[in-house]
Amino acid sequence: MSDQSQRVMDVFEPKICPICLEEADDYVWCNLEEADLCQGCYESDLENASTLYRVRSGEAEWVRYGSHTGYTQDGDEPSEWFTNIVKNNGSPRNWIKTDAWRGHYDSSKNLDLVSIASGWTTGWADETTSRKVDFNEFADQLMKGDIECPSTIFLLVEPTSNVFSSAVDVLVREADKDKVTGWLEEAGYSVSTLQNALN
Repeated sequence: MSDQSQRVMDVFEPKICPICLEEADDYVWCNLEEADLCQGCYESDLENASTLYRVRSGEAEWVRYGSHTGYTQDGDEPSEWFTNIVKNNGSPRNWIKTDAWRGHYDSSKNLDLVSIASGWTTGWADETTSRKVDFNEFADQLMKGDIECPSTIFLLVEPTSNVFSSAVDVLVREADKDKVTGWLEEAGYSVSTLQNALN
């Protein structure tokens, strides 16, 4: 079959979304999995997206991503720094099921980074979750450039089945781990303080 014949067939051949397996007219290119998804599946993929923040030299930037597609704060395709740390290309997202109804995403194992603190946080800290304030203040100061890490540091924020909680990992490159750990101690946010806040 010639290329022209194939193109003609493609026009008349119904296109099936690889996610919902339904025929659709509108498709969106999903850059992480390199596939066309129907508009509904594309929107669903980004509805509860994960976000990886990269902070270096007091500057923060991020990539927000689902299981199939991602974008930067400028609406562009994910930056090279992001694609370079994803271990097996595509999306690093992984759903961890904790019971029949609950769970959380954990991309950290699929990134070429090491976690120095992980757990969860909430923006609704009360007397039972007041320890979360330590992490939230640290993240806020880091993102604003009020404290400046000598090495690149990553904050991974992902959805959980509890709409009031987010899963969080503080990540660094293996080569930077000791330097960042020492800096955190000096900055008043030791690894143990952050881990306690995220427990």
